[in-house]
Amino acid sequence: GEVMYFGGLGKSFLVLGSVEVMSEFLEKRSGTTSSRSATPLIELTGSDFNFGFMPYGQRWRAHRRAFWNYMHRDACRAYQDIQRGAAHLCLDKILSDPANLRKHLKFNFSASALKAIYGIDIDEKEDVYEKVMHDTTAAVSQGLVPGKWLVEYLPVLRHVPTWFPGARSQRIWAKWQAYSLLARNLPYDYALSAMASDRPSVQDSIVGRLLANSPVGPPGADVGAAQGDDIIKNVAAVGYEALITAWQVYSTLLGTMLALSLNHEVVVKAHAELDAVVGAARMPDFDDESSLVYIKAIVMEALRWHNVTSVGVPHATTEDQQWRGWFIPSGTVVIANQWYAEACMHDASIYPDPFAFRPGRFIRNGRIDETLLSPFQVVFGFGRRICPGRYFGLNGLFITVASILHVFDITAPVDERGQPFKIEPTFTDGFLSYPEDSRCTVLPRSPEHEKMIRSHAEAYRAARSQS
Repeated sequence: GEVMYFGGLGKSFLVLGSVEVMSEFLEKRSGTTSSRSATPLIELTGSDFNFGFMPYGQRWRAHRRAFWNYMHRDACRAYQDIQRGAAHLCLDKILSDPANLRKHLKFNFSASALKAIYGIDIDEKEDVYEKVMHDTTAAVSQGLVPGKWLVEYLPVLRHVPTWFPGARSQRIWAKWQAYSLLARNLPYDYALSAMASDRPSVQDSIVGRLLANSPVGPPGADVGAAQGDDIIKNVAAVGYEALITAWQVYSTLLGTMLALSLNHEVVVKAHAELDAVVGAARMPDFDDESSLVYIKAIVMEALRWHNVTSVGVPHATTEDQQWRGWFIPSGTVVIANQWYAEACMHDASIYPDPFAFRPGRFIRNGRIDETLLSPFQVVFGFGRRICPGRYFGLNGLFITVASILHVFDITAPVDERGQPFKIEPTFTDGFLSYPEDSRCTVLPRSPEHEKMIRSHAEAYRAARSQS
């Protein structure tokens, strides 16, 4: 049904199974449904600095406000050059080494997030910042699955010493906390050092502007507001740890590549639109988005087809309340079921044949069908907890999908004999879900497209070296 309620071991859970009830409960009642569950796993995963997991209140507002100032729709236009350049580097990497597609797509979003937030250009071969954040995000993905860890119901288990026989969880938590501490401090300390050296790329970054405009002041100033410095460090770390959207978009793009390899007719239609709108002489740009209707539909279908955060980040109520004749106690964990069949993104009454990848379902008379439920309204959350980095993530997803489809053909993977084979789509569980197998064949559409890839990548590398 649309609403399920259950409880156990002192906890109560409310599962919402349609957009209507999600909107009704999480948006219209956002003043009392916007907190987070007080679970020890937030601290045990080292995520207590992340304002995405903070309880609703003044501390959360201060962090959210600082982040939103640099991540609203208009502010994100300032990062389009970075995202376009990262996409062009990604194309070059795929062309040179298509077997490591996942690695190159991850680099794309890591590079753009690090550059925008800290002003750091990561190494194209192996980068310590990318590895640290990958380890941290993996910890969050496995640690914050509702109901997976017994300590969530018996908090006293967190005090079991690591040397105690069978204390495997304690050793895992210690490792996660070390990852998180490093992810929070390492790039921030670099940015502080670079700010002192007047490096323009860092001064123009989000951290640089936060430091310049905060009560903390620039490096070397009399620091009388340690809390302000803490907010800047936290906001920056959250921004890169996922942006969390950056990692959500990375997983979405993996799912997109898998779906395209299984549905080559979608690739053919995308090629036709890109050839007509963009042409053969240049690469797609953000100004083309309104004309690339089918590409936008592919992005929408990708977000619908594979929900990266299938139950979102659970909310929590902050007071007892009556809703639809039911009593919902304070502290109830509220889960928005975005994925499962019969709910939201896979509801057959909204999206016929919901497990098929059909971008055309979002198009009517050559335009995006505004009457059909858009995944943008669901996958980034609800109410006051909607993802504040969604515009950055959507911009990155659009320019990367458009760029890849403009220059590459995407088909099914081949075996050792060169014969194509079909992959059955399966996805990992966890707070963040990834395709278990996203192999595909990616080849340049023509020698001219190959030259375009090389020239744009070299142009961006040259511009980056000068900055």
